[in-house]
Amino acid sequence: MLAKSRLEGISARNQLAGTIERLEAIDPATTDIFVKVGEARIRARIMAKTVADLVLVPGADIFVIIKSASIE
Repeated sequence: MLAKSRLEGISARNQLAGTIERLEAIDPATTDIFVKVGEARIRARIMAKTVADLVLVPGADIFVIIKSASIE
């Protein structure tokens, strides 16, 4: 999950501050967002409508929110 600001009152404890490096359209409805967090890079797949609604662009600050239970 991505957020433009740190979220309060949620169960996810892993909120990583990063910067959007690039966006890559997968198909008309889906976009991969590549986020630099420290020396790591994280890819988040989200709906293209969300990209437009949140005005996500390269260079923008973003929080990557990860539920550790969802990682295998």
